[in-house]
Formats: sequence, C-alpha cells, structure tokens
Amino acid sequence: MADLAAAAAAIAAHHGVPPDQVRPVPGGMDNHAFTLGEHLFLRIAQPGSEDQLRRETLVIGPARAAGVRTPAIIAYDDSLRLTCTPYLVQERVPGTDLAAAESPAAPHLLRDLGRDLARLHSLAPVAGLHVEVGGDPVDLVDAMATVGYLDSDTARWLTRWFAHLDELRPPEGVAVLHGDVAPQNVLSGADGGYAALVDWGDTHLGDPAGDFAKLPLSEVVEALAGYAELAPEAPVSATAVLRVHLHWALARLRDPTPQPGRRHWTAPPASRVLGLLRFLSDPPAAWSHLVPTRLPRP
Repeated sequence: MADLAAAAAAIAAHHGVPPDQVRPVPGGMDNHAFTLGEHLFLRIAQPGSEDQLRRETLVIGPARAAGVRTPAIIAYDDSLRLTCTPYLVQERVPGTDLAAAESPAAPHLLRDLGRDLARLHSLAPVAGLHVEVGGDPVDLVDAMATVGYLDSDTARWLTRWFAHLDELRPPEGVAVLHGDVAPQNVLSGADGGYAALVDWGDTHLGDPAGDFAKLPLSEVVEALAGYAELAPEAPVSATAVLRVHLHWALARLRDPTPQPGRRHWTAPPASRVLGLLRFLSDPPAAWSHLVPTRLPRP
C-alpha cells in the first residue's frame, strides 16, 4: 500500500494537488481509490481489473454528451510509468451514495436517475463493449430442481410464472448499459437530489432491463416512471424488470454463504427473494397483474 500511496501522491502532484491532500477511500473491489484534494478522484486498477477501467473511458464521454450526470474524465493513463496498472482521474462529485444514506431515496432522485438511464439507453452501441446475454431462467429452474435446490412442484410453478412474464414483456432490445446501477454507485447531493451515477467498470451491451436489477423494486417503480418520461415509445417494462429480479434472486440462492458486513443489499443470499416477497405482498396497481398468485393452475 505504501507504493500505491506514493504513486497517488505523484499523480496528485501532476495535477497540482499537494501530497497532504491525498486520502485513500476504502471499500473498492476493482480499484484502489483516493481523493485528490476537493476536486479530483483517482482510481488505480486492481490487477485483473484493468479492462473494467479501460471500458469506463469508452462510455463516460458519450454518456455525458447525452446528458447523463457522471463525473468527467480528467486523465486516463495506461503507460505504467507511475503505477503497475492503469489509472483514471475524474472530477470529484460531492455527495453521499444511497447505500450510506440514512433515509430512503427520495422519489424525485429516483425519477432523475431513471431519466439518466433513458438517456444512456438511447445511445448508439459503443465500439469496444461486449454483449452480455442473460440466459434462460427456465434452464436455471430445471438445474436447481435437478440438484435439489427446488422441489418439483415449486419448479413447475416458477416455470409457469416465467412463461407468464414472457407472454407479457416486449422483445429484448440491446442498449448501452451502465451495468452496476446499485445504491453504492448512485450519489445524492446535499439537498437530497440526484447528483451522479458513478463507477462504469461493468458497462456492456445488453437488455435495458438489466440496469434496474440492482435497485430494490420499491425504488425501481419511481425510476421507471422517470425513464418512461424520456422513452415513452419503448420504455423498459415492469414485466421485464420483474423477470430479471426473479431470475437473479434464484441464482443468488445457489450460494448460501453468508455475507456479513457487505454494503450491497443483494449480498446476503436470501435478500433478493425476500425483497420480491415484500414487494409483491402489496404491489403497485401497475404491477398487480404480474403477481404469481394470479397464475392459472396447469
């Protein structure tokens, strides 16, 4: 870490920031992060995460040009002159991420986030991004029943539920995705409003509904309302989002390892499926037709 601190100080000096204003930021999975004074933020890629940092440079410019609120890139350096891996210097946006906030996100913040996702998804495909395909959730159900994660009656019920959702949802599109629209990557300002969407290392091309997979469904409702204001002709549907949440909830149950102390609400194995239960126990009117208790018996 001493070498990293020295590298961060050298990068700070290059940008006119004295070494006593360099502060490490704990908690990064793919990068070592530092604040450089009041106005700059530095991330140095962890070994093995170099490509994630490079992908950020492909998307942030077009996203900002489309109006997405995200910090501008000040410098990207993969020369390895000062560090053993590439680094990225960006504007520092004052704010608190939603995972650290003491109160639930305000509806107007979530609607502004949804509008930004609509702007992002309107971009033409960005060269250099890979396509991610989510796979067939019914195959997952079959596999979980085969090895004993699910009983056969529950597996049949889930298969009918996915078939019901597939009948209702529009065909999947392919859009530029942020890929990690999770509470810890959404910043709110001092006024409680939406400040920025950060950390683009998981950006890729895929189904737009995937960008709503890491928000609790109670927050998705407001984000989708904002999204539909800018994309009324082809908004992401509640059906597609619910299908993604159900698919990911089942996949998470395959690893029952406890995850104490993690900031992400989906880290504990049962959080996703219980989140679905909480949401669907009293769903908004626009979601009520998706509730599995309405499914016909075979």
